[in-house]
Amino acid sequence: MKKNQINRTIHKMTFDITLLDILKTKDNHKLSRFDAFMWLAEHILDGFPFSQKEGQLQLYKVTNSELAKLWHWSRPSVQKFTQELIDLGLLRRERFGKYFAYSLSAEAEKFIK
Repeated sequence: MKKNQINRTIHKMTFDITLLDILKTKDNHKLSRFDAFMWLAEHILDGFPFSQKEGQLQLYKVTNSELAKLWHWSRPSVQKFTQELIDLGLLRRERFGKYFAYSLSAEAEKFIK
């Protein structure tokens, strides 16, 4: 293996909830990309405000500006990040006026549940 080559495949990892609480970004701090993904997934799956079920699909409706404020990011950073997740096939997005309705793909749900 080359010096700078990193194996990025994770087959199975289990973390204690205490460790996750320590590693998680604290309030009033900019969320990491990992925390932002987990935050969005939790809001989609847990049915937070503006979340609704349409058929079997759980949706979370929010604007990029709202996400930027909640995550302490810039709006362009939110747009880029969510587009990267969509391009990876982990997230789906549909526009409803000024809101985006986000849902997790079946592939993402395998990682989360």
